[in-house]
Amino acid sequence: MSGEAEPLLALRDVAAEVDGVPALTGIELAVHPGEIVALLGPNNSGKTTTLRAVMGLVPASRGDIEFRGASLAGIPVEQRARLGIAYLPEGRRVFPGLSVQDNLAVACDADPEERRRRIGEIVELFFPLKERIKTPAWRLSGGLQQMTAIGRALMSDPLIMLLDEPSVGLAPAVLRDVLARLRIIASRGTAIVLAEQNAAAALSIADRAYVLDRGAVIASGLAADFLIESARDAAGLGLGAPLIR
Repeated sequence: MSGEAEPLLALRDVAAEVDGVPALTGIELAVHPGEIVALLGPNNSGKTTTLRAVMGLVPASRGDIEFRGASLAGIPVEQRARLGIAYLPEGRRVFPGLSVQDNLAVACDADPEERRRRIGEIVELFFPLKERIKTPAWRLSGGLQQMTAIGRALMSDPLIMLLDEPSVGLAPAVLRDVLARLRIIASRGTAIVLAEQNAAAALSIADRAYVLDRGAVIASGLAADFLIESARDAAGLGLGAPLIR
Protein backbone atom coordinates (compact mmCIF):
# COMPACT_ATOMS: atom_id res chain seq x y z
CA MET A 1 0.00 0.00 0.00
CA SER A 2 2.53 2.59 1.02
CA GLY A 3 5.78 1.57 -0.77
CA GLU A 4 6.72 3.93 -3.58
CA ALA A 5 3.17 4.55 -4.77
CA GLU A 6 1.80 8.07 -4.96
CA PRO A 7 -0.30 8.79 -1.85
CA LEU A 8 -4.00 9.39 -2.24
CA LEU A 9 -3.85 12.05 0.48
CA ALA A 10 -0.79 13.93 1.70
CA LEU A 11 -0.43 16.65 4.32
CA ARG A 12 2.79 18.61 3.99
CA ASP A 13 3.82 20.82 6.93
CA VAL A 14 0.19 21.76 7.61
CA ALA A 15 -0.46 24.32 10.32
CA ALA A 16 -3.87 25.62 11.39
CA GLU A 17 -5.54 27.69 14.07
CA VAL A 18 -8.86 27.28 15.83
CA ASP A 19 -10.33 30.43 17.34
CA GLY A 20 -6.96 32.11 17.00
CA VAL A 21 -5.13 29.38 18.92
CA PRO A 22 -2.57 27.16 17.14
CA ALA A 23 -4.08 23.70 16.73
CA LEU A 24 -1.76 22.14 14.14
CA THR A 25 1.92 23.06 14.03
CA GLY A 26 3.27 21.23 11.00
CA ILE A 27 1.46 17.96 10.29
CA GLU A 28 3.12 15.58 7.84
CA LEU A 29 1.26 12.42 6.88
CA ALA A 30 0.23 10.31 3.91
CA VAL A 31 -2.58 7.88 3.15
CA HIS A 32 -2.63 5.41 0.25
CA PRO A 33 -5.61 3.81 -1.52
CA GLY A 34 -7.22 1.01 0.46
CA GLU A 35 -5.19 1.83 3.57
CA ILE A 36 -6.45 2.37 7.11
CA VAL A 37 -4.41 5.02 8.92
CA ALA A 38 -5.00 5.65 12.62
CA LEU A 39 -4.51 9.09 14.18
CA LEU A 40 -3.87 8.58 17.87
CA GLY A 41 -3.43 10.93 20.77
CA PRO A 42 -5.13 12.52 23.78
CA ASN A 43 -7.80 15.21 23.72
CA ASN A 44 -6.66 18.43 22.03
CA SER A 45 -3.77 16.68 20.30
CA GLY A 46 -4.97 17.79 16.86
CA LYS A 47 -6.71 14.66 15.57
CA THR A 48 -10.08 16.27 14.86
CA THR A 49 -8.52 19.45 13.50
CA THR A 50 -6.45 17.37 11.08
CA LEU A 51 -9.60 15.74 9.68
CA ARG A 52 -11.42 19.07 9.52
CA ALA A 53 -8.47 20.65 7.71
CA VAL A 54 -8.56 17.91 5.07
CA MET A 55 -12.30 18.47 4.62
CA GLY A 56 -11.81 22.24 4.35
CA LEU A 57 -13.71 23.04 7.54
CA VAL A 58 -10.56 24.53 9.11
CA PRO A 59 -8.28 26.59 6.85
CA ALA A 60 -4.60 25.71 6.73
CA SER A 61 -2.43 28.69 7.66
CA ARG A 62 0.71 27.02 6.33
CA GLY A 63 1.65 24.03 4.23
CA ASP A 64 -0.44 22.14 1.71
CA ILE A 65 -2.97 19.33 1.55
CA GLU A 66 -2.83 17.26 -1.63
CA PHE A 67 -5.47 14.82 -2.85
CA ARG A 68 -4.67 12.59 -5.81
CA GLY A 69 -1.56 14.66 -6.42
CA ALA A 70 -3.34 18.03 -6.61
CA SER A 71 -3.51 20.78 -4.00
CA LEU A 72 -6.81 21.30 -2.20
CA ALA A 73 -5.98 24.94 -1.45
CA GLY A 74 -8.99 27.10 -2.21
CA ILE A 75 -11.27 24.10 -2.84
CA PRO A 76 -14.55 24.47 -0.88
CA VAL A 77 -16.00 21.74 1.31
CA GLU A 78 -18.70 20.73 -1.18
CA GLN A 79 -16.20 20.31 -3.98
CA ARG A 80 -13.89 18.24 -1.78
CA ALA A 81 -16.81 15.91 -1.14
CA ARG A 82 -17.42 15.63 -4.87
CA LEU A 83 -13.74 14.81 -5.38
CA GLY A 84 -14.20 11.72 -3.20
CA ILE A 85 -13.60 12.77 0.42
CA ALA A 86 -16.22 11.76 3.00
CA TYR A 87 -16.14 13.08 6.57
CA LEU A 88 -17.96 11.54 9.52
CA PRO A 89 -17.62 13.77 12.62
CA GLU A 90 -17.77 12.50 16.19
CA GLY A 91 -21.30 11.54 17.20
CA ARG A 92 -23.54 9.53 14.97
CA ARG A 93 -25.29 12.51 13.34
CA VAL A 94 -28.14 10.57 11.74
CA PHE A 95 -31.15 12.53 10.50
CA PRO A 96 -33.67 11.66 13.23
CA GLY A 97 -36.79 12.42 11.20
CA LEU A 98 -35.78 10.01 8.44
CA SER A 99 -35.79 6.23 8.16
CA VAL A 100 -32.56 4.31 7.70
CA GLN A 101 -33.31 4.03 3.99
CA ASP A 102 -33.94 7.76 3.64
CA ASN A 103 -30.79 8.58 5.65
CA LEU A 104 -28.85 6.63 3.06
CA ALA A 105 -30.73 7.88 0.00
CA VAL A 106 -30.39 11.57 0.86
CA ALA A 107 -26.59 11.31 0.66
CA CYS A 108 -26.54 10.10 -2.96
CA ASP A 109 -27.19 12.28 -6.01
CA ALA A 110 -26.93 9.40 -8.47
CA ASP A 111 -29.88 8.21 -10.55
CA PRO A 112 -32.55 6.13 -8.75
CA GLU A 113 -31.24 2.78 -10.01
CA GLU A 114 -27.70 3.51 -8.86
CA ARG A 115 -29.03 4.81 -5.54
CA ARG A 116 -30.91 1.56 -4.96
CA ARG A 117 -27.81 -0.44 -5.86
CA ARG A 118 -25.67 1.44 -3.36
CA ILE A 119 -28.26 1.09 -0.61
CA GLY A 120 -28.37 -2.64 -1.33
CA GLU A 121 -24.59 -2.93 -1.03
CA ILE A 122 -24.58 -1.04 2.27
CA VAL A 123 -27.29 -3.12 3.91
CA GLU A 124 -25.47 -6.25 2.77
CA LEU A 125 -22.31 -4.95 4.42
CA PHE A 126 -24.12 -3.73 7.54
CA PHE A 127 -26.64 -6.55 7.47
CA PRO A 128 -28.21 -5.72 10.89
CA LEU A 129 -29.71 -2.69 9.12
CA LYS A 130 -31.63 -4.84 6.64
CA GLU A 131 -34.49 -5.56 9.03
CA ARG A 132 -34.54 -1.92 10.19
CA ILE A 133 -34.42 -0.25 6.80
CA LYS A 134 -37.80 1.49 7.31
CA THR A 135 -37.21 2.30 10.99
CA PRO A 136 -36.73 5.96 12.01
CA ALA A 137 -33.01 6.37 12.62
CA TRP A 138 -33.46 7.92 16.06
CA ARG A 139 -35.05 4.68 17.30
CA LEU A 140 -31.97 2.60 16.52
CA SER A 141 -29.35 1.52 19.03
CA GLY A 142 -26.08 3.44 19.12
CA GLY A 143 -24.34 0.74 17.11
CA LEU A 144 -26.97 0.70 14.38
CA GLN A 145 -26.97 4.48 14.24
CA GLN A 146 -23.20 4.39 13.73
CA MET A 147 -23.60 1.83 10.95
CA THR A 148 -26.22 4.06 9.34
CA ALA A 149 -23.92 7.08 9.56
CA ILE A 150 -20.99 5.19 8.03
CA GLY A 151 -23.30 3.81 5.36
CA ARG A 152 -24.49 7.31 4.55
CA ALA A 153 -20.86 8.41 4.10
CA LEU A 154 -20.37 5.48 1.72
CA MET A 155 -23.34 6.50 -0.41
CA SER A 156 -21.19 9.10 -2.16
CA ASP A 157 -18.81 6.31 -3.24
CA PRO A 158 -15.80 8.08 -1.67
CA LEU A 159 -12.14 7.38 -2.31
CA ILE A 160 -11.34 8.16 1.32
CA MET A 161 -13.35 8.32 4.55
CA LEU A 162 -12.37 10.50 7.51
CA LEU A 163 -13.85 9.05 10.72
CA ASP A 164 -13.67 10.95 14.01
CA GLU A 165 -13.93 8.81 17.17
CA PRO A 166 -16.38 6.20 15.80
CA SER A 167 -15.90 4.11 18.96
CA VAL A 168 -17.54 6.67 21.28
CA GLY A 169 -20.50 5.21 23.14
CA LEU A 170 -20.30 1.75 21.60
CA ALA A 171 -20.20 -1.45 23.62
CA PRO A 172 -17.06 -3.56 22.98
CA ALA A 173 -18.89 -6.24 20.99
CA VAL A 174 -20.65 -3.64 18.83
CA LEU A 175 -17.39 -1.78 18.29
CA ARG A 176 -15.67 -4.97 17.10
CA ASP A 177 -18.53 -5.48 14.65
CA VAL A 178 -18.20 -1.94 13.27
CA LEU A 179 -14.40 -2.16 13.03
CA ALA A 180 -14.60 -5.45 11.14
CA ARG A 181 -16.78 -3.78 8.53
CA LEU A 182 -14.35 -0.87 8.23
CA ARG A 183 -11.67 -3.40 7.37
CA ILE A 184 -13.94 -4.79 4.63
CA ILE A 185 -14.54 -1.29 3.25
CA ALA A 186 -10.78 -0.71 3.05
CA SER A 187 -10.24 -4.08 1.38
CA ARG A 188 -12.54 -2.88 -1.41
CA GLY A 189 -10.29 0.10 -2.09
CA THR A 190 -11.63 2.95 0.05
CA ALA A 191 -8.95 4.50 2.24
CA ILE A 192 -9.86 5.32 5.85
CA VAL A 193 -8.36 7.81 8.28
CA LEU A 194 -9.47 6.88 11.78
CA ALA A 195 -9.01 9.49 14.54
CA GLU A 196 -9.30 7.62 17.83
CA GLN A 197 -8.49 7.85 21.52
CA ASN A 198 -9.19 4.12 21.75
CA ALA A 199 -5.74 3.19 20.47
CA ALA A 200 -6.15 -0.56 20.86
CA ALA A 201 -9.33 -0.55 18.78
CA ALA A 202 -7.86 1.63 16.04
CA LEU A 203 -4.59 -0.31 15.86
CA SER A 204 -6.46 -3.61 15.62
CA ILE A 205 -7.57 -2.75 12.07
CA ALA A 206 -5.09 -0.06 10.96
CA ASP A 207 -2.18 -0.55 8.59
CA ARG A 208 -0.21 2.42 9.89
CA ALA A 209 -0.53 4.96 12.68
CA TYR A 210 0.49 8.50 13.55
CA VAL A 211 0.65 9.70 17.14
CA LEU A 212 -0.21 13.38 17.61
CA ASP A 213 0.50 15.65 20.55
CA ARG A 214 -0.06 19.40 20.72
CA GLY A 215 -0.75 19.61 17.03
CA ALA A 216 2.33 17.76 15.82
CA VAL A 217 3.19 14.21 14.79
CA ILE A 218 5.48 12.77 17.48
CA ALA A 219 5.66 9.21 16.16
CA SER A 220 4.57 7.15 13.16
CA GLY A 221 4.92 3.62 11.91
CA LEU A 222 3.23 0.30 11.27
CA ALA A 223 0.19 -0.36 13.44
CA ALA A 224 1.54 -3.83 14.28
CA ASP A 225 4.73 -2.31 15.66
CA PHE A 226 2.76 0.08 17.85
CA LEU A 227 0.74 -2.84 19.21
CA ILE A 228 3.91 -4.76 20.05
CA GLU A 229 5.47 -1.76 21.77
CA SER A 230 2.29 -1.01 23.68
CA ALA A 231 2.11 -4.61 24.88
CA ARG A 232 5.73 -4.48 26.04
CA ASP A 233 5.11 -1.27 27.94
CA ALA A 234 2.04 -2.81 29.58
CA ALA A 235 4.19 -5.77 30.61
CA GLY A 236 6.62 -3.40 32.32
CA LEU A 237 9.65 -4.36 30.27
CA GLY A 238 11.23 -0.93 30.63
CA LEU A 239 11.38 0.06 26.97
CA GLY A 240 10.77 3.74 27.59
CA ALA A 241 7.65 5.87 27.57
CA PRO A 242 4.76 4.35 25.66
CA LEU A 243 3.85 6.00 22.37
CA ILE A 244 0.16 5.20 22.78
CA ARG A 245 -1.87 7.27 25.20
